[in-house]
Amino acid sequence: MDLAYLTGQRPSDVLPMRKDDVEGIYLLVSQGKTGKRLRIVLEVDELADVAQPVGRCPRGRQSES
Repeated sequence: MDLAYLTGQRPSDVLPMRKDDVEGIYLLVSQGKTGKRLRIVLEVDELADVAQPVGRCPRGRQSES
């Protein structure tokens, strides 16, 4: 279920996935319902610097209540 959630695919499309479906940094997916073929990026280094913990507020931007 984690793979279905992380890729946004239906559980029925995740079940047939194999290691052979990975090409470089892409996961090649063939959707059963629509027949559409997708390439899902498995790694994104650029976003690693942008990610911040959820629920933390940057200094100086405290809520005024």
